[in-house]
Amino acid sequence: MGHKGARALLAVGLAVLITLAPGLNLVGGNISLGTVRPQGAAELNRTPLRAESTVYSGDTISTPGENLAVVQLPQGSQIYVGPTSTVRVEAADAGVWAGLVRGTLLARSRPGEKVSVWAANLLVSPDTPGALYQVELVSSGAVVAARRGAVKVEGANRTVTVPAGKSLRFEVADSSQAPAGAGAGAGLSAAAKAIIVIVVVAAVATAIAVPVALNDEQQVVSPPGP
Repeated sequence: MGHKGARALLAVGLAVLITLAPGLNLVGGNISLGTVRPQGAAELNRTPLRAESTVYSGDTISTPGENLAVVQLPQGSQIYVGPTSTVRVEAADAGVWAGLVRGTLLARSRPGEKVSVWAANLLVSPDTPGALYQVELVSSGAVVAARRGAVKVEGANRTVTVPAGKSLRFEVADSSQAPAGAGAGAGLSAAAKAIIVIVVVAAVATAIAVPVALNDEQQVVSPPGP
């Protein structure tokens, strides 16, 4: 998918997010969210990021090649933008919303500062305090790996909890393909019904080798199976 296509998909996804998750309110305005630090080459709003910089609501962070960028939030929550990835960050009433445009990210939520992720028309959020989880975009959806603590994945037709230490691959399809009687999209607007249905395919190994330092800990996210 090209850059313009990814931006268009993110815009559509944001509109659906508002329908899907009325409890997650994005906050407008030029709000400082914390800092972003490159680990190798990185870009902030298409400008090379060579040193730690303030990151604002609405900013986009990209990592060309095998590089990382780390977003540090005021209360200790973190977002690691993985290699060859693009993430847009927004202020939300309960913390920060990260829109994954391409690639992968690793999110750590501290109590009182929740990091939620919007990827492949799925809303991924921590279900337990202090959760550490990874989201990776794949061709037909996303892989969600709960490294520490449980993670909740929401779509138009259902909500799935990924237990701590487990990974699941979610395929996202037009709801017109939902099996009869599945009740996909019940109670949602026509626009939302036309976009998302979750199919849990199988448990998979955790995705993409991304070594990251989390304060005094070293976490490694390993490659997925086929």
